[in-house]
Amino acid sequence: MKIRIVPLVPVTLLHLPAIVVARVIAQDSGNENSGDHGFGLSYRWRSVSGGFTEAKKTRKPIMVVVHKLGCPACANLRPKFANSLKLLDLSQHFVMVNVEASGEKQLPDKFVPDGAYVPRILFFCPDGKLLREIDNQDPNREPNYKYHYWNVGQIVDSMLRVLKMFPQMSTHCYPTCRTEFKRQDL
Repeated sequence: MKIRIVPLVPVTLLHLPAIVVARVIAQDSGNENSGDHGFGLSYRWRSVSGGFTEAKKTRKPIMVVVHKLGCPACANLRPKFANSLKLLDLSQHFVMVNVEASGEKQLPDKFVPDGAYVPRILFFCPDGKLLREIDNQDPNREPNYKYHYWNVGQIVDSMLRVLKMFPQMSTHCYPTCRTEFKRQDL
């Protein structure tokens, strides 16, 4: 979808940044390869390799959203995720990775810890180790789908649990993954 901007007032250099941003957003919103796959253009989405590399450098934990095109549960979660200011705010403390799993390419085992259902959200230490203990704690969750989330509150709860594992320092760096974390520490 292309939106053509026709200024009603003479364009000055002060208007130029707003026009450029509007054009970039308009061009990206129709681009299927924009990286957000409907989960929100405001997030800083990374590829799998780029995200895990960035996490090692920044020492931020990784949040991986695995989904498929044509999946009704994914379609239901997308607008909730994309429009959540709380998720967007918390995402600043994570390296966000968006994985569209509809392709023929096989996902690494670490992205299918308990099955290939979608959507699923996984959390990793900055060094790439899966945080298996960070799952959906909703009592109504299907026991066989630990990493399936269907609302923003569930995702926020897991993100906050991850951040408790990686207490923020004044330099905004995170220590090495602490495996001694216990659920009762929440």
